Amino acid sequence: MDKKTEKEILESFFKWYSETIDPSAEFDPNAWKVAPYKSAFIVVPSGGGYGNYMHVIKGENCIGFSPALATLESIYQKLLNLENKEDGE
Repeated sequence: MDKKTEKEILESFFKWYSETIDPSAEFDPNAWKVAPYKSAFIVVPSGGGYGNYMHVIKGENCIGFSPALATLESIYQKLLNLENKEDGE
Protein backbone atom coordinates (compact mmCIF):
# COMPACT_ATOMS: atom_id res chain seq x y z
CA MET A 1 0.00 0.00 0.00
CA ASP A 2 1.34 3.43 -0.83
CA LYS A 3 2.00 6.03 1.87
CA LYS A 4 -0.70 8.40 0.55
CA THR A 5 -3.42 5.75 0.89
CA GLU A 6 -2.18 4.77 4.35
CA LYS A 7 -2.18 8.43 5.43
CA GLU A 8 -5.74 8.94 4.14
CA ILE A 9 -6.99 5.82 5.95
CA LEU A 10 -5.33 6.87 9.22
CA GLU A 11 -6.76 10.40 8.93
CA SER A 12 -10.23 8.94 8.41
CA PHE A 13 -9.74 6.57 11.36
CA PHE A 14 -8.46 9.36 13.65
CA LYS A 15 -11.45 11.53 12.69
CA TRP A 16 -13.90 8.70 13.38
CA TYR A 17 -12.22 7.86 16.70
CA SER A 18 -12.20 11.45 17.93
CA GLU A 19 -15.86 11.95 16.91
CA THR A 20 -17.21 8.69 18.35
CA ILE A 21 -14.86 7.46 21.08
CA ASP A 22 -12.63 10.13 22.61
CA PRO A 23 -12.60 13.76 21.46
CA SER A 24 -9.42 14.43 23.45
CA ALA A 25 -7.44 11.58 21.91
CA GLU A 26 -4.13 12.42 20.30
CA PHE A 27 -2.71 10.18 17.60
CA ASP A 28 0.74 9.37 16.33
CA PRO A 29 0.45 7.89 12.83
CA ASN A 30 3.59 5.85 13.52
CA ALA A 31 1.76 4.04 16.33
CA TRP A 32 -0.72 2.42 13.91
CA LYS A 33 -0.59 -0.08 11.05
CA VAL A 34 -2.98 -0.27 8.11
CA ALA A 35 -3.62 -3.37 6.02
CA PRO A 36 -6.09 -3.87 3.17
CA TYR A 37 -8.95 -6.33 3.63
CA LYS A 38 -11.23 -6.82 0.63
CA SER A 39 -12.70 -3.35 -0.06
CA ALA A 40 -11.90 -2.07 3.45
CA PHE A 41 -8.87 -1.61 5.66
CA ILE A 42 -7.79 -3.00 9.02
CA VAL A 43 -6.26 -0.55 11.50
CA VAL A 44 -4.31 -1.93 14.46
CA PRO A 45 -1.75 -0.54 16.90
CA SER A 46 1.78 -1.10 15.69
CA GLY A 47 4.48 -2.55 17.86
CA GLY A 48 4.73 -6.12 16.69
CA GLY A 49 2.76 -7.65 19.57
CA TYR A 50 -0.54 -9.46 19.24
CA GLY A 51 -3.37 -7.05 19.88
CA ASN A 52 -6.76 -8.02 21.19
CA TYR A 53 -8.62 -5.21 19.44
CA MET A 54 -8.73 -4.02 15.85
CA HIS A 55 -10.75 -1.70 13.68
CA VAL A 56 -12.13 -2.23 10.19
CA ILE A 57 -12.73 0.96 8.23
CA LYS A 58 -14.39 1.67 4.90
CA GLY A 59 -15.11 5.23 3.88
CA GLU A 60 -16.38 7.07 6.94
CA ASN A 61 -17.62 3.93 8.69
CA CYS A 62 -15.53 2.06 11.22
CA ILE A 63 -16.17 -0.85 13.57
CA GLY A 64 -13.84 -1.82 16.39
CA PHE A 65 -13.88 -5.37 17.71
CA SER A 66 -12.00 -8.09 19.52
CA PRO A 67 -11.05 -11.06 17.32
CA ALA A 68 -11.79 -13.27 20.34
CA LEU A 69 -15.46 -12.27 20.14
CA ALA A 70 -16.13 -11.89 16.41
CA THR A 71 -14.58 -12.87 13.11
CA LEU A 72 -13.06 -10.35 10.77
CA GLU A 73 -15.46 -11.46 8.03
CA SER A 74 -18.56 -10.96 10.22
CA ILE A 75 -17.42 -7.44 11.11
CA TYR A 76 -16.67 -6.71 7.45
CA GLN A 77 -20.23 -7.77 6.56
CA LYS A 78 -21.63 -5.44 9.25
CA LEU A 79 -19.56 -2.63 7.76
CA LEU A 80 -21.02 -3.34 4.31
CA ASN A 81 -24.52 -3.33 5.83
CA LEU A 82 -23.85 0.12 7.33
CA GLU A 83 -22.71 1.36 3.94
CA ASN A 84 -25.81 -0.07 2.24
CA LYS A 85 -28.12 1.62 4.77
CA GLU A 86 -26.45 4.95 4.06
CA ASP A 87 -26.94 4.40 0.33
CA GLY A 88 -30.66 3.84 0.93
CA GLU A 89 -30.74 0.15 0.19
